[in-house]
Amino acid sequence: MSIESSREIYAILAAAGPMFDGGSDSDRMDISDAWDSVCTPSQLRRWIEAGCWDPATASRLSNAGFHPAVDTLRYIEGRERDDMDAMYALCNGDVSMRDVRW
Repeated sequence: MSIESSREIYAILAAAGPMFDGGSDSDRMDISDAWDSVCTPSQLRRWIEAGCWDPATASRLSNAGFHPAVDTLRYIEGRERDDMDAMYALCNGDVSMRDVRW
């Protein structure tokens, strides 16, 4: 991506807060680089709106056909977790792609 794209991604993450940017400038730089390899700034906004804070998870979901602007991630029946929503659990590594659907 371009330098402008990288700067925009950095700013989007900073505005989104510590859950998305890691809480420090150095974390934000590393996370910005990771997101920059996964999506455009406008796509990042959609991922954030969907609650996705992990670029590797976004990449896996995207490759599987999930579109954050139109799809909602949810648990497969019987694999629900009461303590967190499906997107957070997937980003956190608490569940796998086999445990969710859209």
